[in-house]
Amino acid sequence: MCRHDLVVTNPPFSKKYEVLDWLLNHHPKPFAMLVPLTMLVSRKFRAVPNSETLQLVLPSHRINYMTDGAVVRGCSFDSVWLCHGLDLTRDVMWEAPAKAVKAVAPRPAE
Repeated sequence: MCRHDLVVTNPPFSKKYEVLDWLLNHHPKPFAMLVPLTMLVSRKFRAVPNSETLQLVLPSHRINYMTDGAVVRGCSFDSVWLCHGLDLTRDVMWEAPAKAVKAVAPRPAE
């Protein structure tokens, strides 16, 4: 049996709605899920049960993703962390800019 306290994920973009539904409605642990910001304005997102319980963390800059282990610069979209069960102090938070560290996330396989 897998033991963990928190799920942090960057799911394949083609599976983001299914992963969100599973995490929100079938998984008891808190989570943070990195997704494209445009997901928030989609009909599919609004149709996910309990999506209104999410809290958001907006990065201070665009996330650069990785493909085959190499950073792809110049991402054309913004990302957002969808959080649940983390008891953040506000429902929408802006990440403070980091001077020395830039976020890089592996690009999900489609």
